[in-house]
Amino acid sequence: MEKKDQISGALLGGAIGDAMGFPFERKENSYTDNGIFFPWIYRSRNRFLSIAVPMEAGSYSDDTQMMLMVARSYRAMGVFDTRHFIAELKEGISYLLGGGRATKLAARSAERTAKRLFPFYDGYAFAGGNGTVMRALPHVLANLSDEKRCIQNGIVDCLMTHGHPHAILAQVFYLTLLFRLLNGDSGENSLKSAKEAMERFSLYESGIPGEWFESWESQTGLSYDSTENMVREYFLSACCALDFFMSENAPLETAFKSFNAFGKEKGSGINTVLAAIYAALSNGSGGMVKCLYPISRMKDCDTDTVASIAGTIYGAIHGIDGIEGETVKIIQDAPYLLEIAHRFSNPSAVTTDRVRTRGSVKDYKSRLDKLAEGDKVKTTLFGPGIVLMKTVCENTHIAKIRFDSGQSITLTKAIR
Repeated sequence: MEKKDQISGALLGGAIGDAMGFPFERKENSYTDNGIFFPWIYRSRNRFLSIAVPMEAGSYSDDTQMMLMVARSYRAMGVFDTRHFIAELKEGISYLLGGGRATKLAARSAERTAKRLFPFYDGYAFAGGNGTVMRALPHVLANLSDEKRCIQNGIVDCLMTHGHPHAILAQVFYLTLLFRLLNGDSGENSLKSAKEAMERFSLYESGIPGEWFESWESQTGLSYDSTENMVREYFLSACCALDFFMSENAPLETAFKSFNAFGKEKGSGINTVLAAIYAALSNGSGGMVKCLYPISRMKDCDTDTVASIAGTIYGAIHGIDGIEGETVKIIQDAPYLLEIAHRFSNPSAVTTDRVRTRGSVKDYKSRLDKLAEGDKVKTTLFGPGIVLMKTVCENTHIAKIRFDSGQSITLTKAIR
C-alpha cells in the first residue's frame, strides 16, 4: 500500500469516527438514530445559557477541528509553529462545538499571557484528558521519517494544554503506535513498540525546561517524577489487560469497562487510547463502518473521541481503499481533509499557506445576529469565506461559514 493512501485513510478515518460518535456524546443532544449518519440537534447548557444547533449528517466535532488546528500549524520539513497553534487555540474558543475544559482554559490563558508551554491555569497539572491524543495525528504525518521529532513536537503540543502524565504518556504511546503503523509495521509490532516507548520515556529527559517542573510541583505539592512513574505502572498494567483481551477476543463492553472508558474517567487520555486501540485491532476485519458503529453507540462513553481514534488507526492500517466510499462523500469538508492529506504526502510541502487577510472569528461571533446569508467574511487564520446559512433555532443564532480553503465552521450565539 502506498504511504499516501495510508495518510488519507488515517485523516478520513478519524473524521468519520468522530462524525459517527458525535451525536451520542452528550445526553442532551436530540436525534433519531436511523442510519450511520443523520441530521440531529446539538445541545449544550450551563448555569446561565443554553444553545440548540441543528447539525447536518456527517458533521464532525471539536476532535477533528483540533486535529486540523495542529495540521495548519505545520510548516515545511516538519516545523511545528507553536505561535500559530496558540492563535488557532484562541480562535477555537469562538467556534468549537464541544471542546474539553483543559483546552478551553489553556486557550483563555493564552489570551491573557504570551506563555506557550507553561499556561499553568488552575488545574493544569491535573489535566490528563484526551484533548491531546485527539489532535496528535499531524505530528506523525509531518515527521514520518523522524520519530524523535514526532514525539518531541507532540509533547510540546501536549504541554500547551495538558500537564498530567495521564495525557503526556498517552501522547507518547499513541504517537509511537501511529508512527510505526504508518511506516508499515503490523498492529502487533506497533503496539509492542508503543509500550516500549512509553516505558522508557521520561519527561525530565525530553528537553523541557526545569521551570516547568518547578511550577508543576508548586501547583500540585507532589513530585513529578514519582507521579509519572505511578502513572506508568498503571498504564503498563492496563496494557497487560489489553493483551489479554486481544488474546481472548473479549466483548467490546468488557474491555471498555476494564479500561474505565465509561463514566467519570471516560475522558482520560490513557483510557481513551486503550479502548480505541482494542476496538480497531480486534474488530477491524469487516470494514470501517462495522468496526466503528458499536463504539459510536456506546452509552456513557466518549463516543466521538474513541471512535475518531479507532477510525484513525483503522485508516492507517487499511488505507483510503479500506473505507466505504459512501461514508467519505457524507463527511463534512471531505475535499479539504483530502487536500490536507495530499500536502502531508509531500514531506517538503507547507501544509497550509499563510493567510494575509485580517479579521477574527471572535469578532464575527460577537455580531452574529447582524450576519446574513451570503455575507462575505475575512479572517486572519482561515482567509476569505462566505456565510452559507444563517438561522435561529430555539434560542440560538447560528451561522455556517465556509472558507475558500474548504474548511467550514459553525458559529453560535445564545439569545439572552
